[in-house]
Amino acid sequence: MVFPVIFILFVSGCTQTGRIAENTDGMYPTGNTENKTQKQITVPCKNSICPDSVTACPGGYEARCSNVCVNETCTFCMPDCSEHYEPTEEQLQELSKKPETLIEEKQTEEPAKTEKPREPEQTQPKITRIEYDPEGNDRENLNDEWIEISGYGTEITGWTVSDAANHVYTFPEFIIYGKVKIHTGSGKDSSTELYWNMKTPVWNNDGDTATLKNRNGDTISIYEY
Repeated sequence: MVFPVIFILFVSGCTQTGRIAENTDGMYPTGNTENKTQKQITVPCKNSICPDSVTACPGGYEARCSNVCVNETCTFCMPDCSEHYEPTEEQLQELSKKPETLIEEKQTEEPAKTEKPREPEQTQPKITRIEYDPEGNDRENLNDEWIEISGYGTEITGWTVSDAANHVYTFPEFIIYGKVKIHTGSGKDSSTELYWNMKTPVWNNDGDTATLKNRNGDTISIYEY
């Protein structure tokens, strides 16, 4: 008894691609294949490999489908352009708005919070330097003679600075932030420069002792040279 042999052809579905495959050996035509009545071309397989069918679709797209080797003969599939279309003017306008929308969203993002720099901790005032022998005649350069107090964040209103001969300077309403110089002569007070308004030098060139006291008369700092 002879049994009939049935060959089943498996035709793969179409896939999209951004490039048109080469028309290998001219076995399959490329181009628009919307005419479904096109005559099927029979091509033998080469090493069990068959070329793809490719067609151009409206809007500059291309469609391709893969042919397979069955019984030493390549199947022939028809690329499908049904999923390819040209974007409408309305869709193009919508697409053109997206970059602007992204920019606006980025601009409206809350800026990153930055921590404020920490202020130095409060430090006890102290005498740090004395310029007792300025250039030239001391009596003619009273403002070039000065004593320096350093500290931070402490109110020193009513505090005093004195020398060994008991010349006394009393601080006006003042909060120290860093360093302040007390000049022996006259001038306009500021946050870093104060003036004793003396008519003669205070600090002896051959040695002296400076004392800083608070409002209660407690000694806070002593500087000898």
